[in-house]
Amino acid sequence: MNRLRTDDDGKKHRDMFEPTDENFNEMFNEIISMVESSVFTPDGTKTYAPTVFLKYRTANDDDSLSEIKLAVFVIDGDFNNGETKNEVMYKIGREIFKYQLLPVGIFFASEAWMSRLNDGKTMPSQDPNRQEVIICAGRTVSNKHSVGLSIPIKRNKDGTIMADGEKIKTDKIQTGLLERLLAGYFEFLLK
Repeated sequence: MNRLRTDDDGKKHRDMFEPTDENFNEMFNEIISMVESSVFTPDGTKTYAPTVFLKYRTANDDDSLSEIKLAVFVIDGDFNNGETKNEVMYKIGREIFKYQLLPVGIFFASEAWMSRLNDGKTMPSQDPNRQEVIICAGRTVSNKHSVGLSIPIKRNKDGTIMADGEKIKTDKIQTGLLERLLAGYFEFLLK
């Protein structure tokens, strides 16, 4: 049975799917490029569906790990309710575990509201000075690497999305939705 080793060789095997700083940044930049090419098309787009990008490996029969691959989960339907978001992300995590995928990098992109208020009370969607963005967040399972990028957007008269300012990158972010995905992934291991 394919498994992740836990013997004395465990560190070596963990290192095989914990990317270097350079590899994580390359993965993140690849995801950003994919998101931007989906959002900023020549014909324009009016919406961007929440999307999970999973960079993963699988265990081979000889306990070696495959090359890094990509799985994409496009979330269809209502994703505005916090409870629904948590449930969907948890289910995606369970699916990742079900198929024995070993996450190397987990990324999420979606339309969002950004607020510069830091009062801890006001939701970004309620801030009168909010900025609409495409948010991209990523992390490793260990959270050794975590990053976020907000791409400010605006909409023209027909609702087409257009870039609207400089991208804002944030290192060492906490991403509740990705943490919920990992909770689903690890559910079976913690029972």
